[in-house]
Amino acid sequence: MLRAGVSLPALMKLLGHRTANMTLSYLEITQKDLQREFHLARQTPRHLIPLPASLPSGDPDLLDAAAVVQRLSTAGRVMDLYRQQNPTISHKPLQLLLRRLLRVRSAFQKLLPSPKSEN
Repeated sequence: MLRAGVSLPALMKLLGHRTANMTLSYLEITQKDLQREFHLARQTPRHLIPLPASLPSGDPDLLDAAAVVQRLSTAGRVMDLYRQQNPTISHKPLQLLLRRLLRVRSAFQKLLPSPKSEN
């Protein structure tokens, strides 16, 4: 019945079980079931993560440290989204790249003028 689309809570009620463990003890979940569920979840995710808004490509001569910091932050968010959407890839190289990107962003943030305190 689960393969036909009946939810686990509905199946529990139909069978008169109080716990999901009791219902699950009567089920046999095959590798084919797992693959089907995985592919369905990839095709129709419940929560879509919006991509960060792209920055306008202005005149390269007018770019300042603040614009570079903003672009580096956007690149970090895009890398993290890529990592989340591709669970089969190795995460270690992406983590190393992201760590380097954060160091570069930190260096550029130090180039920004410090805000003046008003008295």
